[in-house]
Amino acid sequence: MPTLCSKKFTNPFKTVFIDLKDSASGRFIQFAAYGKFDRQTITIDASDLPAVLETLCDFAEAAGIELPSQLRPANLSVIQRE
Repeated sequence: MPTLCSKKFTNPFKTVFIDLKDSASGRFIQFAAYGKFDRQTITIDASDLPAVLETLCDFAEAAGIELPSQLRPANLSVIQRE
């Protein structure tokens, strides 16, 4: 299952990888968080990405974090399955 795109974020307690992967059943986003003693993974179908982005934008707004309007799902092109 090839990784099409990958980003890494770190803080003093965890390292988080966000990967776009491709499989026989389609594309998906995988979040993997690695701590000193644990690993957590969440997988989301790529077609659900607009709803996830909308939710994250709502959370950022509730937290008082201003994001560019370009990040709103209505302004993004959806990842298409091949």
